[in-house]
Amino acid sequence: MRLKKIFSGLVLVISALGIISFHTNKVEAKTSDSEPTVTVTKTKLNKEGYILRILNKHINNKIYVGKKSYNKALKTAVPFKGKTISPKKVQKIKFRIEKTTIPPKGAVSYTPMYLVASKNKKYSAWLTQASLQYYYLNDKSMHNVTKFLKKIVNRNNTKLSAADKKDLRSAITQAKKLKGSQRKFVLKSLNQIKKSDTIENQGESILLFGF
Repeated sequence: MRLKKIFSGLVLVISALGIISFHTNKVEAKTSDSEPTVTVTKTKLNKEGYILRILNKHINNKIYVGKKSYNKALKTAVPFKGKTISPKKVQKIKFRIEKTTIPPKGAVSYTPMYLVASKNKKYSAWLTQASLQYYYLNDKSMHNVTKFLKKIVNRNNTKLSAADKKDLRSAITQAKKLKGSQRKFVLKSLNQIKKSDTIENQGESILLFGF
């Protein structure tokens, strides 16, 4: 599945970063005036709240410790010196997406990165989707939803096939049995997939992160 491989694209992103210039709501990074820029910007995914975990595999960048590092990470996606921690130490901590990178103008293929941070900003990291996952994805309550999602993801169709749509309907039926904010989030995410008729827009759905 493409989602499992996207972390390799980080190398291409990092190699494109160099001299940083700051703006009011964004940061642009480039190696020269003639090369494309990578921009750090706000994202609507920030509104989803603290519902992500950092996986203990596919980790493609540093996990920083301290608010000082968090404040620096807000301005640049380029790795910098600072105290770091193993992903094993943050498995029970929930993270929120703070910012994201957007592709350089004219880019044909691009892997976005996401700045995630814990609620107290003690831990932060710039990571790709492959290193992140919906916090409750593997909970028992989600089992009957994820089993259908996995079938859809494993087929890897550009557009939802008849079988995909059938499994999506089943996932939606099971999601209606969830409770509270989890029910609201999962149903919203599944209906977004239904509306777009594809799972190719992974960057717009936290529910699909980490598959």
